[in-house]
Amino acid sequence: MQRKQRGATLVVAIIFMSLVALIGVSIALNTTAEERQTRNFRDRNLAQLGAEAALRDAELYISGSWTWPYASRTLFVDNFTSTCTDGLCDSVLAPANGNPQDSVDFFAKPAAGSGVDDSAIVIGTYTGSPTFSNSLLNPPRYRIEVVGTVLGNVGQPTSQKAYRITAQAEGQIATTRVILQEFYLPPNSTN
Repeated sequence: MQRKQRGATLVVAIIFMSLVALIGVSIALNTTAEERQTRNFRDRNLAQLGAEAALRDAELYISGSWTWPYASRTLFVDNFTSTCTDGLCDSVLAPANGNPQDSVDFFAKPAAGSGVDDSAIVIGTYTGSPTFSNSLLNPPRYRIEVVGTVLGNVGQPTSQKAYRITAQAEGQIATTRVILQEFYLPPNSTN
C-alpha cells in the first residue's frame, strides 16, 4: 500500500507543479502584452504631439508670426504649385492633384521620373521650431494647400486665402503614424 501512495503523491506533485508553471507562463505573457500595449500607446501619443506641433508650425509659417516684425505673407504666395513642390500645393490650379493629401506618405521618396513631388515641409525649416529629433523616428512634416479665397465682410472688403494643412508624424516605431488636417484662415493682424 505504501508503494501505491508514493506513486500517487508523485503524480499529484507533478500535476501541481505543471499548474504552477502554466500560471507563471500565463502571467509572463500577460505582462509582456501589457508592456507592448503601453509602448504602443506612448508611441501614438508622441506621434500625435508631433503632428499637432507640425500644424502649429505651419500656422506660424503662413501667418509670418515666427518673427518680429511679422514676415510678409506674400513671401511664399507664388511658390504654390499644382505638383506640390516643396510641400506647397495649389488645389485651385489642380483640384485634389489626383493624390489626396491624407494618402500621401510624407516620409517616402517619390519614384524617379514619376513627375509627382511628394515632398513635405519638415517642422522648423522656416520657423526654427523644435524638430522632436530625440523623441520621434523622423521630424514631423506638413503640407500647405491653398483651397480657395475667402471674401471679406461688408466693412472689410479685402479677401484672403484659405489653407488646408496636412501634418504627418511617425512615432519611435515606423509603423506608428498620425495624420492630422485642419483648415486655416490666417488672422487679419498687423504689427
